[in-house]
Amino acid sequence: MLGFLFLINISQTNCIANRWLGMFYLGLACSFSQLFIYKAELFQNFPLLVHLLELPAWATLPCFYLAVLKFTGQTVNKKRFLIHFIPFFSFLVFSILYIMPFLMGSVQTTPEIPFWLGTFIRYFFTGQLIFYWLLSYQTLTDHKKHLLSVASSIEDVNLKWLKNLLVASLVMILAKIIPIEGRLNSIIPLIYFAGMMVLAYYSIRQQGIHPIDLFTINSTSEETGDKEVWERLEADQVEELQRKVIRITMQQRLYLDPSLTLPA
Repeated sequence: MLGFLFLINISQTNCIANRWLGMFYLGLACSFSQLFIYKAELFQNFPLLVHLLELPAWATLPCFYLAVLKFTGQTVNKKRFLIHFIPFFSFLVFSILYIMPFLMGSVQTTPEIPFWLGTFIRYFFTGQLIFYWLLSYQTLTDHKKHLLSVASSIEDVNLKWLKNLLVASLVMILAKIIPIEGRLNSIIPLIYFAGMMVLAYYSIRQQGIHPIDLFTINSTSEETGDKEVWERLEADQVEELQRKVIRITMQQRLYLDPSLTLPA
């Protein structure tokens, strides 16, 4: 349901970012469905379905990272965009060649997969989860630093909701990769449920976190830095204007206005 709501951008804000967030929630839905089938011991009855539900898991965290990039106003190069989905497409090709023919009954024997390859796939997926979470956290941290460098105040810029998304996703990742046995294993579904409630709450109550296009500012300043600057005022005129700006700024306390930014 969350995936559908954000794919149609029900909040009418952050359109592209919300669509990536919707893809992230659809990936989580597939993972939870697969987990339910395993817990209910129905794996033997639906082997093909279980494997198909495994495929989106390889794109779930990259979708979350791309959502964070869009929420923070960044642009993604097309070539770099495709790199994030290389593991997904690689696992898809691997499945088509080795797994799905057996599951669909076109071959009678189970394909022999080298032990090292199975181990690599398992640990690579775990590493992917950790890598993209750290990348998302670093992106949010860098964005906050950019805001501080171009805005006089970030009190009206709400970063907390996106940070809470990261915390909730981290708890769910840890619940997945840390082996828990015995009675504690029974609380794993509760952890997933609580994590999803937190994700849903803060996603729906999201607010904009980039009041200005920071990267347009950076690119503009770089372009103008290489051009020759033509002075249109005399030195004494510049000094007089400077004194007026400082006087008005101090008298009206303009530096306390959150909307006062370097571009403005």
